[in-house]
This record gives sequence, structure tokens and C-alpha cells, in this order.
Amino acid sequence: MGITKKAEIPGKILPYMICDSNEEYGVNHCKTIHTFISDVVKRAARLLLEKHYSSLTYDFYINKRVVQEKTNIQSKRLRNKVAGYSTHLMSRMRKGVVKGIFIAKHEEERIQKENFIPKEKILDSEKVEVDDLTLNMINQYGFKGNFTPFVVEKTVTVVLNKTPLSNGSINITPLTTILLITTPLFTIIVINTPLGNRCIK
Repeated sequence: MGITKKAEIPGKILPYMICDSNEEYGVNHCKTIHTFISDVVKRAARLLLEKHYSSLTYDFYINKRVVQEKTNIQSKRLRNKVAGYSTHLMSRMRKGVVKGIFIAKHEEERIQKENFIPKEKILDSEKVEVDDLTLNMINQYGFKGNFTPFVVEKTVTVVLNKTPLSNGSINITPLTTILLITTPLFTIIVINTPLGNRCIK
């Protein structure tokens, strides 16, 4: 089958890569042992992720440069596979914990997010604006606090279209109506045009 070589990360050794005896890091025979190479790629990507988590991003091209700098993989094909799988693992880690990978920094960030307690609670503020339905619910359950119903501010702006007529008079027609609804959580802008209504949150 050939001799085996090791690709090294500073302070760490990547899994074995099987090579042809004629080449230093050849991958000509990869088609015959495809499953083994995919396992090697997965192990190498996991090892790279544990060692250099802070250097990796969610972009393949940046990760490819990181793999090129931090490892000693001579084959472009194998390097791209490791970079691609490490990018895939990074996107999986964004959603949650990945089995078989433990990164101290990532775990600390996750624990901090879970145990985060805001300095100022929303109920401790001087004035909490809620809608009428929520205010009725609060009164039914007997919660105490400075709850006030918010006022919906409506601003209607009419843009007029002036068209001169043949008898010398000017015909004035509304072209656009803009309705602005403001709440504590969001603002809705409704634009009424001759073509139809548009709603922008």
C-alpha cells in the first residue's frame, strides 16, 4: 500500500496519511480507500478545531488559509477537504454542542450565555408600556408594577399630485398616503400608493 507519513500541527500530530512510496504526500490511490480517507479528514478537522478554534471562522476560504498555515498537509485536495469539514463543524457548533468535540473557550461562552442575568430587570424600570390586552391580563393576575398602556401614534402624510387641466385649472389628487404606527417594540409604516399597499416593519 505504501509508507505512512504524519502531518504535524505545532504541538500536536494529525492522523496518519497513507502515501505512495514514490511520492512524499501523494493521494493517487485515494479512490481505493475512500472511506478511510474520509475518516482521516474528519479526525484531522476535529483535531484542528480543538487546537485552533479561535483562528477558524464560518468561511471556507479563510479556514483554507488557516489549514495551510497551521498544518503540514502537502496535498491541495486533502487540505480543501479538511478546511471544508472544519467549516461544516463550525456551522454545527454555532447551533449547539457537537458530539466528540470539547473546546474550553466555546463551552465557557455557552455557559456564560445560559447563566446571563441582566443588571436591570424590565419590571424594575420606572415605566413599562404594554398594550390593552396585556394590561387586562396583568390586572387579572394582580401583578404589581408601573404598567401603562402605550399610545399608538399615527401620522398621516398625504403627497398630492398636481396636474394642470386644459381650461387652466389645476387638478389635485392624493398620490401617496403614509401611515406610521409606533409601539414600544416596533414601528410599522404602511404606504398606500395607486399600485397597492406596502407594509414595512
